[in-house]
Amino acid sequence: MTLAEKIRHLPVRREKTKGRDLVREPFDEMDRMMARLFGHTWMHPREWPFRAAFEGVEAPRVDLVDRDNEVVVRAEMPGVAKGDVDITLGDETITLHGTIKEEHEEKEGDNYFYRERAQDEFVRTLNLPAAVDGTKAKATYEDGLVQIVLPKLETAKRKKIEITG
Repeated sequence: MTLAEKIRHLPVRREKTKGRDLVREPFDEMDRMMARLFGHTWMHPREWPFRAAFEGVEAPRVDLVDRDNEVVVRAEMPGVAKGDVDITLGDETITLHGTIKEEHEEKEGDNYFYRERAQDEFVRTLNLPAAVDGTKAKATYEDGLVQIVLPKLETAKRKKIEITG
């Protein structure tokens, strides 16, 4: 008989405590504690009551273009009004902060009225590929697309080096 056949024929015995598997016992206890705290199981995040607050809010998709004389940042911000976008320029970073405000209202005659408001925010910080002149930066907003043009400082501009000799 080979070793594999001997191992296959070994009896397997599982110890149980009060009808429970010892391997599962610590997780069951944690599950019970979380259920006491939150009123649901921690192993099922889809059931968490606060989960909805984080759904649907994503940082904007961004293009970062490093040109010879400037850095261009384009960010998609659908649903964000022009006045609800803040752009902050740091030494080597740019931060985009946006607020999405949504209001829904229904009226049906004099007896029925329904209004719902929601507000979500996002923040995205990007490292810039070169030093830029923030005093000459220009930003435009059109159809949910923010474009920021950041002129490079003279020391950060690309220079071509000719090979001699």
